[in-house]
Amino acid sequence: SPLASAAGLPRELAIPEFKELQDLAVRRHTAILFFSQMQEDLVFAWALDSLTGTCSFRSLSLPKDEKSMTQLVELTRRHIGARARCNSRDAGKSKATCASASHALFHPKIDEDLLARSLSGRDRDELNRLLRRCHEMLIEPFEQVLAGEPRLLIVPDGDLYALPFAALRGKDEKHLIERHTLSLSPSLGTIVELERKLTQCSAPAAGHIGTDRPSALVVGDPEFHGGWLSQLPGALQEAVYVARRLRASSYDTKALFEGDATKPSVLEAMPNSNILHFATHGSPDGIYLSGESEQEGTLSMAEVQELDLTKARLVVLSECDSFRGQLYTDGVIGITRAFVAAGAPTLVSSLWEVNDLGTRILMHRFYERLLGRASGDAAVALQGAMASMI
Repeated sequence: SPLASAAGLPRELAIPEFKELQDLAVRRHTAILFFSQMQEDLVFAWALDSLTGTCSFRSLSLPKDEKSMTQLVELTRRHIGARARCNSRDAGKSKATCASASHALFHPKIDEDLLARSLSGRDRDELNRLLRRCHEMLIEPFEQVLAGEPRLLIVPDGDLYALPFAALRGKDEKHLIERHTLSLSPSLGTIVELERKLTQCSAPAAGHIGTDRPSALVVGDPEFHGGWLSQLPGALQEAVYVARRLRASSYDTKALFEGDATKPSVLEAMPNSNILHFATHGSPDGIYLSGESEQEGTLSMAEVQELDLTKARLVVLSECDSFRGQLYTDGVIGITRAFVAAGAPTLVSSLWEVNDLGTRILMHRFYERLLGRASGDAAVALQGAMASMI
């Protein structure tokens, strides 16, 4: 994949051997669900079970009365309260032709006029219907394969990168996160390559924190001198709690708050940290740190990508829409992918604007579990924290 190298990732990770995927599923006791969006209304999907690595295939088609997968995903997101997925290059276009992706195999459009009509009577019942519809189309065809699977790794494609899989609701009205410990990967090749690197380094499995005296970096509410961005008092409270909790668990923790959270200080601390927690503003291609201007305070994708983060086991981007980025045929290329390219095996990020109080509560519950009964397993900790807030 040419875009693999553009993201700083090895080209070969785009074509893992099937046997490697089977071994991965069995070794990690994790079912794998892989999607390929072929057309606006057609998705191919494969599932590997975790017992034998047996592969099942389904062709998933939208009925004619549903406009496209793009429209279904965007309608679901908007009912949740997420912002539009139009990127800056679409700013000059009319609302009705706002593109959701660039450099894709096809170029589906979001019909904003139709969305506006659909959202005019927005209520929880309609949101639940949409979450059920997405579950019915994408998950239920593999119901027998996934039954009893405690862990599920999802590899989305196209518009599905923007879909909140954890929130999808089954026939029993339970959310997917209540039935499975979920993880998402930008590609199958990415997870295979990261596992190879971790094995070479004799490191813990991806998503687990090691047993040696660990280290952490916590960044909270950097000072945006002159007001080029608003301050985040809730983010500061969150960061103070996270740093205190990590220190109580014997982490050697470097806390950079407010004016101390400058780009040079953060860049110096990142390569030596096992856990990196950022509670600040962000953009699709950067993280905002303390500085006199946006140019001075922006930690860019390119700068992150050039780092050696092979010591990192977990990166938490506690900011709005931190999973954003340009949507290509092999995934979202944004700040999250830059951390993966730098060697971080596990990231926690958000799909939409995050409520300040809700984020703080979620992070409290996440770290209580991560450093407690989840024994360093980030996916298990996040599942418990999310399920506790339903």
